[in-house]
Amino acid sequence: MCIKRGMPEYYQGVYSKDVIDQLLVEQDLHYGTDIDLTLYKDGKRHTLNPSSDQSCDRDLVWNYYNMLRCSIRILRPHEYDNTIGLMLNKMERYFNLGAGCNAYLTPSQSQGFAPHYDDIEAFVVQLEGKKLWKLYHPINEDNMLPRHSSGNFTADEIKDYLAFEVWLEPGDILYMPRGTIHQASTMGSDVHSLHLTFSTAQNMSYADYLAKVIPEALNAASECCVEFRESLPRGFSDYMGYVHQLDESNDDRYSFTKKVSTLMDKLIEYLPLDECADKMTIHFLHSRQPTLTNVNDNDRHVKEFTRVKLADRRSVCLVIEEEDDNDVDEEEDDDEDNEDQNTQDQDDQDENTKTPVCSLYYSTCNSKVYQQLPPQKLQFEIEYEQALCHLIRTCEQGPTDLADLPGLTDEEKNILVVELLKKNLIVVE
Repeated sequence: MCIKRGMPEYYQGVYSKDVIDQLLVEQDLHYGTDIDLTLYKDGKRHTLNPSSDQSCDRDLVWNYYNMLRCSIRILRPHEYDNTIGLMLNKMERYFNLGAGCNAYLTPSQSQGFAPHYDDIEAFVVQLEGKKLWKLYHPINEDNMLPRHSSGNFTADEIKDYLAFEVWLEPGDILYMPRGTIHQASTMGSDVHSLHLTFSTAQNMSYADYLAKVIPEALNAASECCVEFRESLPRGFSDYMGYVHQLDESNDDRYSFTKKVSTLMDKLIEYLPLDECADKMTIHFLHSRQPTLTNVNDNDRHVKEFTRVKLADRRSVCLVIEEEDDNDVDEEEDDDEDNEDQNTQDQDDQDENTKTPVCSLYYSTCNSKVYQQLPPQKLQFEIEYEQALCHLIRTCEQGPTDLADLPGLTDEEKNILVVELLKKNLIVVE
C-alpha cells in the first residue's frame, strides 16, 4: 500500500539531514551499533564501517557519504529524538505490538542495500528528496510471512517477480507486509533521500506464540498425567526413524504413532493460553517506548479525586504471581554450623508459604533505550485483584467512581490511587 499525499510539508520537522549532522557532533555513536555506512554496487552489498568498537568520526562519515556515495543508516534515532519516540509510542499503542525505527540517508545516484526481505511489517515515511522503491512478489510460498529476514538476492533471482515500483517523495508513506522483497535507490535522481522506516510485529506470529505455549503445556501434562511419563517401547528404533518412514504396514509403527497422536490430543487440555499471552504482553511492555507526557496535575492531593481511569489500557498487564523476595538479611552468621542447620526444612517451608500477589506490569517509566531497565511492575496484596481488574476492564468506558472500586477499604483505595499516580498510570478527576 502506498499513499501519495502530494504534501511535501506533511512530515516537516520530524527529522532531517541537519539533525543527523548534529547527532554526529553531539553523541558518541559507534559503528554497527548506532550507525552503519552501506553501499550496494555492481550487484554486491558493502558495509563500510571502519570498526564495530570504534566511535563514529563525523568527518569520515560525510567523506564516505560524499565521495563513496554510501548510505548512512541511523539505528534507533528515537533514543535521541522525542518526536520519533512519540510516533513510535502511538504506533505501539495502536497495534499493541513492539515497534522500532531506523533512519536512512542516501546521496543522489546511489543505493545502500541489496534486494532482500525483512521479518517485520514496515512503514516507510519519506522526509526529504525522493527514492525509487521496487517491490517484488514472493519467489515461492516459503517466502510468505517469514519469521526471519532473508539474505541478499541477486538481480537474476528476482527479475521475474517485480510487483510494482514507485517514487516516494516528501509526505508519502509506503507499507510493506512482512516478507516483501524490496530494494530502493536514488538512481535517476539528482537529490539525496531521507526516510524513516517504522517496523512492528517482529517475532509476534502464531508460531512464536505456540513456541511458548507448547513447552509449558508439555511440562504441565508430564507432571499431571502418567501417560506422558511412560518409557518409550523397547526397540522403538526398529520401526521409527528415517529408514522406516515408508513402512506403513508395520503394526508396531502404527501403534506408536497412534499413541503419540493420542498424547497430542490430550496435550490440548494443558495449553496455558492466557498465561503465555500475558508473558508476550509483558515482553511487549518491557520493550515499549515510555510515555513522554504527564497526564495529571501531581500537585493535587489524593483526597480531592473522586473518579479515576487508566490512562492507557495497553500500558499495563495484570498477573497473579509469587511475591518478590525483597527482604535481604544484611547480617551475616559467623557460625557455619548454625547457618547450615535445617536448611532443607526451611527451603521446603518457604516453598509452601510463598504469597501470591497482584503484579501490575507497566511501560510508562521505561527508558528510551531498548530494555535498558528491568521489567517495571507494581505489586499489591491479592485483595487488590478485583479493583485492578475493574480498572482495566472499564478503561474504555470512562472514569470510575472511587466508591465503586470493589473489594477495598477507603484506605486501600487511596493507597492504590497514590501508587498508580506515581507511575502516571491513571487519569483522575
